Amino acid sequence: MGRGFDSHLGYYQAMCDYYKKTVGLKSVGLPLNGFDFWFNGQPWRDAAGNYSLDQYMTRFKRVVEDYALGHRSIQMQSKSPLFVYFAHQTVHIPIQYRGIENACA
Repeated sequence: MGRGFDSHLGYYQAMCDYYKKTVGLKSVGLPLNGFDFWFNGQPWRDAAGNYSLDQYMTRFKRVVEDYALGHRSIQMQSKSPLFVYFAHQTVHIPIQYRGIENACA
């Protein structure tokens, strides 16, 4: 994943739709749009149709649980601490909340 991270889930561009996982630039006059949702460097097309925050939380829980299983002792944790960078999409446009898929389209 690069830059010292073992995994990545999310998008690379800005203003990614929370459900469709598409990014569009029509608002700035460019007729471009496309799919932008990735898991470990690969497009994750099966994620489309699901609310992003739920997917982020599921992945976060999995990362923490896997770490806890592999680092049961304080000694193991101190030798290899867990660092998670989790930037929530919910504070960025387009603002979309669960259950209102088409309100921001």
